[in-house]
Amino acid sequence: MTERENLRRMLEGDRPHHLPLDVWLTDPSRDMMEAHLGTRDEVAALGLSIERVTPRYQTEPDEWREAYQSMGVPIGEHSVVGRLGTVDDPPLKHTVGTAYHLLEMRHPLENIETVAQLENLPWPDLHDQRTHAHLPEEVAAIHARGRASVGNMDCTMFEMAWYLRGMDRLYLDLVDGTGIADWLLDWFTHRAIVAVEHYVRAGVDLVWLGDDVGTQRGMMMAVDFWRAHLKPRLRRVTDAVRNNQRGHVWIAYHSDGDVRPIIEDLIEVGMDILNPVQPECMPIREVIPRYRDRMGFWGMVGTQSTMPFGAPDDVIRAVSELRDMARDGARIVVSPTHAIEPDVPWENLAALISEVKNPI
Repeated sequence: MTERENLRRMLEGDRPHHLPLDVWLTDPSRDMMEAHLGTRDEVAALGLSIERVTPRYQTEPDEWREAYQSMGVPIGEHSVVGRLGTVDDPPLKHTVGTAYHLLEMRHPLENIETVAQLENLPWPDLHDQRTHAHLPEEVAAIHARGRASVGNMDCTMFEMAWYLRGMDRLYLDLVDGTGIADWLLDWFTHRAIVAVEHYVRAGVDLVWLGDDVGTQRGMMMAVDFWRAHLKPRLRRVTDAVRNNQRGHVWIAYHSDGDVRPIIEDLIEVGMDILNPVQPECMPIREVIPRYRDRMGFWGMVGTQSTMPFGAPDDVIRAVSELRDMARDGARIVVSPTHAIEPDVPWENLAALISEVKNPI
């Protein structure tokens, strides 16, 4: 049984051989893996169940630099400018130690005042054929390697909008009705719709959506506010998946934090899987039994607790608990709840990889 077949059996509710696995490594943790295994290819080395594909937007970072310069937005020589206009500054290396991958986010659109200023920015042409032409070949190659393909569209709309505008300004835009936040949210919603249409036509097994809308003490906005501004846009994206799929394509939704107040809404708009179900703030023994007949779960191994601060036996117990839930009918994909940071010992990662391969 390939990893793709194993994952699909899990998501279909048919018992697989073992728990499917996903792990997201940072560059420092990739260094650690290379030191132990002699490779930086975590998909093959760790036996992961999936590989992700993404669009290739044609806008060049220098176009954004020039646009920001013309607007009077200072961009440092060493700033990292993305193809969608995001800006991050690398901190001084001596301040971050082994966590050299960390960046400091900037909000380059925080001082704009009109929608016209937004419209004049070098947004990529979402219908440029070069953006998505590679997807069918990449998806076929992933399947040939025996893994499931995931069309990645995390940071679907809300996060990308506030990365550019700033979260506080984005909220104020929506309250004051300036049109700026709505323009940004609509543009990124359209981006997601175009991307997922191409994903499902290329034959992906799963589409990955998500925006962090939870804190560890609850939602970061009123539920009614989320329902007014984000839920309808999210439904447009899930509708695009369903309207273009040839067979069933699963849809996963990612949000860190405690999002229990909107799980029913997520199911209503068509989400099949919830990620990461942080055990530090979303008790898995409460959430998974309650929703397991209508939703699968991806994550659940804490990166604020078990992975960095537990012993290998703690990691094994966490995976074993998830295996028990899968035996009881829950659809489970095991994953650390966020990236593996430099404070995670190799022994804990090795315990996770080994334990998930035990038969269900």
